[in-house]
Amino acid sequence: MSTFSTNPNTVLLGTGEGERFIGPQSIKEAYTEIFKDYEPGTLISNCDWKTGETDAAGTTAWLAATCKLQDSMKNKKRDYVLNVSGALEKQGGDWHFVMLHMSNSPPPPATAKAGV
Repeated sequence: MSTFSTNPNTVLLGTGEGERFIGPQSIKEAYTEIFKDYEPGTLISNCDWKTGETDAAGTTAWLAATCKLQDSMKNKKRDYVLNVSGALEKQGGDWHFVMLHMSNSPPPPATAKAGV
């Protein structure tokens, strides 16, 4: 939670309808549920595409990335891709998210078979 702003308008967005969590308490509750699906210490990530910038004053920033992740739950290995975007504010010398959006990338389209 220390990576998020304490601003009551800070928002965490997911993929689907209703996956919008506003304010520190709501975000904390969302992460409590999310972390139930992960086995601690098993996450491996590789963000092979990423971009972002800061404003001229160096007080706000944005980022976007596509990350390949691997973890396990109950000894079952999982591989997936996650798209991430966010906006940050510098507060007291540290960066904090004021908006974070994470979504699973859709699977690639099925290739059409010849003659079908």
